[in-house]
Amino acid sequence: MGFSEVPQAGDPFIATTEESYARELSKFRQDKLREKEFGDSEIASTIDDLRRSGLLNDLEFARASLRDALTIRPAGAILLKRKLLLLGISREIVEQVFQESFTADEQVSLARELAGKYLRKTRALRKKDSAEKRRAKLTAFLARKGFPWDIIAEAIASAQADDE
Repeated sequence: MGFSEVPQAGDPFIATTEESYARELSKFRQDKLREKEFGDSEIASTIDDLRRSGLLNDLEFARASLRDALTIRPAGAILLKRKLLLLGISREIVEQVFQESFTADEQVSLARELAGKYLRKTRALRKKDSAEKRRAKLTAFLARKGFPWDIIAEAIASAQADDE
């Protein structure tokens, strides 16, 4: 149903204030419209109407997703950007959100924090490993978390100084 139509008794109606849930609903609606054999142009028109009315806002969704990801499961810029792109956010919006919300200093700080937690968590296991092997494991951990190499190097230097 578009914005110009009047709902009939029994029509499903869902209102939400959560952007992520609204996006899921939008995807669900698109799939349902395709099942009912609506054309891509009709679907695109409906999505455009939702965007113009402010019910679908990629920029706010990207900001909220980044904020949630950093709170729930902290990771580096590479991994977080990939997740936002997979959600269908344009590369331009993703870059804008990262420039305003996740600076290099914040990434270094987060990488240091995660490196410190990793070192504390694996302290007993590390006793038998050489310093080079410990460094390699920590590097691999931070790389899996999505941090670029320059931030990994800075975080490791800081974390190892704190650990000694």
